[in-house]
Amino acid sequence: MKNSFFVTMLVCLFFLSPFTIFAQESGNTGRPQPSRYLIGQEEQMLLPVNILGLVAKPGQYMVPFRTDLVSLIAFAGGFRENAKITEVKIIRNAIDKKSLNKNFKNTGKAQVFTVNIKKYFEDGDIAQIPQLKPDDTILIKGTAARSVNKFFDFLGKLAIIGQLAFYVAVVQREF
Repeated sequence: MKNSFFVTMLVCLFFLSPFTIFAQESGNTGRPQPSRYLIGQEEQMLLPVNILGLVAKPGQYMVPFRTDLVSLIAFAGGFRENAKITEVKIIRNAIDKKSLNKNFKNTGKAQVFTVNIKKYFEDGDIAQIPQLKPDDTILIKGTAARSVNKFFDFLGKLAIIGQLAFYVAVVQREF
């Protein structure tokens, strides 16, 4: 009887656990890993940038030179629900200019910029939106409401598991 209870609980946990890792469309066209710059179609220079967090399609993108932050977010499918658009972070790796002839040595210190996209949407001042550079990483976190939603989602799943455990205990008493 105890074995059936644990098997039932394991099956419930398997089906109720949140699967957050999904295969993402890579868009890989058979090219090798991106270098700092690539030449795309029509002789256009492309640079690799990463976008992580609450956008529809996070990942690494090869974007045209002089692409700005808003264009990259639009290219990644836009913000997801409860994205904190008042604090979009850009992490830019610092390069030691003395060693540019020696394969772009990284100094280990990154610059972090915080951009308020909401203010840009209200004001329309393009000077607030930075141009992207190679290997920039954009991080879009969630709001406090997102954390609260995740907490209550977890409690709901926990209540379902508890209810199933109760039903299994009642059935075991009857037999």
